[in-house]
Amino acid sequence: MLENQVSFCLNLEKMETKLFLVTEIEGKGLGCVAQKHIKRGTLILREQPCLLLQPGLKNTKYFDDAFHGYEQMDNDQKYMFFDLANCYDGQIEVLTSYLKENPKLYADDIAQKVIQIIDTNGFHNGVFLESSRFNHSCVSNAEQFWNEDVNARDVRAIRYGYFRDHQHNFGLFLTQPPTISAI
Repeated sequence: MLENQVSFCLNLEKMETKLFLVTEIEGKGLGCVAQKHIKRGTLILREQPCLLLQPGLKNTKYFDDAFHGYEQMDNDQKYMFFDLANCYDGQIEVLTSYLKENPKLYADDIAQKVIQIIDTNGFHNGVFLESSRFNHSCVSNAEQFWNEDVNARDVRAIRYGYFRDHQHNFGLFLTQPPTISAI
């Protein structure tokens, strides 16, 4: 089990050969596209979280931990972080109240965006800069899970196939062009 609630970004473990490329998926934003046929069971990515955050209610401790994790990122990590999806259109009201009591050294709109990106891309154990690009699919070809042995998220291939209906391509299923989707 992890001892710290929040951790700063750790280097991504580089695979011997990069099996995927993060690229624009028409109508879907950024996603992961396989660079070659990937055999079932292959470790596609092992990534440690850039922001390790235990799930919880949006209260003072949650926000304190989230902002501490964000502030530990270097500039390159922050750039990648702000490039992740954000499903929010407006402000998170409970965060607005928190920021009145706990002002940050950066603008409130940046603080709002930090929490919105965490909410949009967070897994139960944190935010991952690359595996956040492995989008959901009901017919996925990869699975993601927390590997407690190395405190990282592993993404493994579980099948290879082609869609008949390309409207269901969520960016992570191996298709023409091969993209990868995860459950």
